[in-house]
Amino acid sequence: MPSRDAATGRRIGGAEQNRRKKDRLAQEAQNQAARPAASPPGRKPLSYSDIPPPDLDDPASVIAWGARVLAVVCDQVMLDPAITEEQRRRELRDGIAKLGLIRDKFSEQAKIEKILRSVRKGEELIGMSPAGHRDAPHVARPSETRPVGAQSLAGVEKPDTARRIPPHVERPS
Repeated sequence: MPSRDAATGRRIGGAEQNRRKKDRLAQEAQNQAARPAASPPGRKPLSYSDIPPPDLDDPASVIAWGARVLAVVCDQVMLDPAITEEQRRRELRDGIAKLGLIRDKFSEQAKIEKILRSVRKGEELIGMSPAGHRDAPHVARPSETRPVGAQSLAGVEKPDTARRIPPHVERPS
């Protein structure tokens, strides 16, 4: 949606938008200069070397490992002096959203792997049975069934409208 002037309600022109953007970037640069570039005193910045490798056989541990990696990324984004405040917010928001997506996918993957492991071992899961030894159930087709109370129309005189004869064709007498 285009920017609008609050007083008149009219769209702001391109030159005015550029001037506002320039002012906003100058204000962010000034705020950035006032922000400390290093981590707060008494706090060691996080690094990737602090994170142990995940157990790849356990999806839950991979999720926890991903959360730790995301924490390191977010910490580095927060402390990076070269990133503007707008970029910082966007990167943090995107990283946290990705963690939410990964969590659901790994949970589903864990369930799938559990089922596959039990099937490979020959175990039968509760409520599940192999379908290879059964035939598919018979489903009645519309041509095989007749509604209750329906009768054949053989020998019944039908009106002309039932025959759907086009008007340009001669009707049989």
